[in-house]
Amino acid sequence: MRTSVRVVYRLLPAVAVLVLCQQSSLPNFGQGSLLPALISSAAAATTLPAIDAGLAARASDQAHKDWNPDAELIQITATTTKDGAPDDSVSTPITFFFRAGSTGYQMTFSHYGDMLGVQALLPSQAIEALPIQFISLKDALALARAKGFSQTGPLHPVLQSFVSTDGQRRIGWLFAAPGDPLDKQIFVGADGHQVDSVQRLFGSLRQ
Repeated sequence: MRTSVRVVYRLLPAVAVLVLCQQSSLPNFGQGSLLPALISSAAAATTLPAIDAGLAARASDQAHKDWNPDAELIQITATTTKDGAPDDSVSTPITFFFRAGSTGYQMTFSHYGDMLGVQALLPSQAIEALPIQFISLKDALALARAKGFSQTGPLHPVLQSFVSTDGQRRIGWLFAAPGDPLDKQIFVGADGHQVDSVQRLFGSLRQ
């Protein structure tokens, strides 16, 4: 009698969870078998996207549809690996903040690739809308590293408008490790043209 094996799998960030049922014996998953191919395919299918203008446009479209057609993207925060890829060990590695008038909306991008939005308080300093086109997080990180940013653990970059204590305002990525002095915090302008320490570009930031 032929043995029947039914494989049911759910996609996770880098693994397929397999349930083998209705079986009287297990097949031999040797070299070249179907099982490694299934796992490889599942991992590839759940790779999180790069954090760039394309992903921001996708989030904005969703916010316009689900919340407010006048929503403006004002901040992107992320938890990433040392190379700037979204950290799939974190449940929500990417967060987008939107503003419409005086109200705020937060949309998270989960490690499953799902977007979930909810009304939220506006970030205190992120008051300007982000440009439609901006340098990707990975490219900005490469520029920050060239300027001396050396953190290798989980990174927490932020893209938003930043204001100095004397009123200077710039939009860009901020790369800083907890407790870093201002001369070690690196700012990369949204267009990629301004790259330097917070101390040199701003003096100090308004909190």
